[in-house]
Amino acid sequence: MAEKMMTRAQAVEFAIEVVRNHEGECEALTVLEKMHAQLTKPRKKSDTKSKARILNESLAEKCFEAMGGQESVTSKWLMEHVNGLLSPQKVTAVMKILIDDGRVVRNKEGKNISYSLAE
Repeated sequence: MAEKMMTRAQAVEFAIEVVRNHEGECEALTVLEKMHAQLTKPRKKSDTKSKARILNESLAEKCFEAMGGQESVTSKWLMEHVNGLLSPQKVTAVMKILIDDGRVVRNKEGKNISYSLAE
């Protein structure tokens, strides 16, 4: 099993302690402290939707329209009738949007998964 690697933030903390013990206060210490603050600053979440999310939402609308007259559909049926759905994983991601909106219900019978319009 591989040993746990040191992170950059931990390496900068170590360097700060070494500089503090050997030289006291100096310009290098100030630079290292700024570097440590940058490395440990939490990331800001983006408010905009990703390209994949935008694409999945448009595919979700196509799926919803295609399901109009169907009682229940499978992933395979959706891949055959909706352009852009090329794998069962993509179908699952797209249908999750409709399930979260409450427009579609996921049905599971054994290993078989199907989707139907919510009532």
